[in-house]
Amino acid sequence: SADGANVVVKIYTGVDTSGTLKETITTARTAGAWSTTAAALVDGTYTAQVSQTDGAGNVGTALVTFTLDTTSPTAVISLPVADAKLKTATPTISGTATSATGDVAKVTLEFWKGTDTSGAAFKTVTDLAVESNAWSYAVSPALSDGTWTVKATQVDDVGNSFTSTGRTFLIDTGFPTVSISSKPATAIKETTASFTFSTADPDPDGAGVEVASGVASVKCQLDALEYVDCTTTASYGTVEFPLAQGLHT
Repeated sequence: SADGANVVVKIYTGVDTSGTLKETITTARTAGAWSTTAAALVDGTYTAQVSQTDGAGNVGTALVTFTLDTTSPTAVISLPVADAKLKTATPTISGTATSATGDVAKVTLEFWKGTDTSGAAFKTVTDLAVESNAWSYAVSPALSDGTWTVKATQVDDVGNSFTSTGRTFLIDTGFPTVSISSKPATAIKETTASFTFSTADPDPDGAGVEVASGVASVKCQLDALEYVDCTTTASYGTVEFPLAQGLHT
């Protein structure tokens, strides 16, 4: 007798047909083949049973169990903080990652010079191990001075992928300079002394010399006195408390 023109697909929750019946679909076969689309299912494990009946009432069945996973893992960069200014060229990049069933316990880092991440990454580090939902990477070899952006990516075993928002930070290993612009003569008769200064800090992004604005603070010291904050000028000695005669540094 002829095989039936339709097949019936039943979808159950779980690993066999003892679970809850979620949906029954009847679909026609064409030249020995058939296909159908189930209604939206939530993530989880399901068993699909397909059956076909011939004219004599014989029923053929087949089962397939599958797991639906539409949830992406999540990798997050914790350090350095956003817009951090770092004086080391080998910072440690660290963060967290998820460990749900199927999440691959590895993270990939990509580095771009600057803030534009549309092009190919300057540096890629793969297979960073995730342990207890945490990961870290000590940068090697050293990065050059300037602005950098890093992203972290984690995938799961069915291909879901998540890439973090770019974390931008500045590496600045250049030392600022302070120059004395004006000062007393080598020998003076006054008992006071005034100085003016100029400061400069190399621009870590290589766009020239950044005068003053890159310098966080200036401290001055006369002889063995304590260092005190000063900006562009410093004065020592007053009428009440004149400088002592002799050599001062």
